[in-house]
Amino acid sequence: MISEEALANSSNLISKLLDEKLAQECMGKAYDEIITLYHTEMSKFLKEIEVAPSSAKSVRFTKRPYWTEELSISWKQYYEAERVYLNTKADDPNLVNVRTKFRETHNSFTKLYKKNRRAHCWIGEM
Repeated sequence: MISEEALANSSNLISKLLDEKLAQECMGKAYDEIITLYHTEMSKFLKEIEVAPSSAKSVRFTKRPYWTEELSISWKQYYEAERVYLNTKADDPNLVNVRTKFRETHNSFTKLYKKNRRAHCWIGEM
């Protein structure tokens, strides 16, 4: 899929680099030539697409309708417990207590999350 022109240009660049024994100035110029060659070859085979503006991203990050203040508090507790658990050393005598607290907060957050989500789904179906 590589064109003959690209192969010839790349082999010329390689021979130039070998002849000039990799001088620093030559390396900078050669790098620029390689990038230019790469971009021209890519523009031949790939189509350019328009990317959505950054304002369109805000649509994706809408607040979930079932997310409540209670869930936010539970999430913060879960996040803090997870952070403490992950930063606890394996030989720490307190590890069992930290892991237990982490699992409890995880389970309570998960239960509350599922409960709110189910309640929202049932309301929406009626």
